[in-house]
Amino acid sequence: MSTLGMMVGRFIGSIIGKKAEILGGLVLIGIGVQILWTHFHG
Repeated sequence: MSTLGMMVGRFIGSIIGKKAEILGGLVLIGIGVQILWTHFHG
């Protein structure tokens, strides 16, 4: 499964490139904000 993920990632990465990195960063920031929100207002 890891190998398949790497192969698909390389293929999609060459097509999408920088946009995928930006989207991934935004998703990680969103997850972090959600964790902080539930921690402070839980």
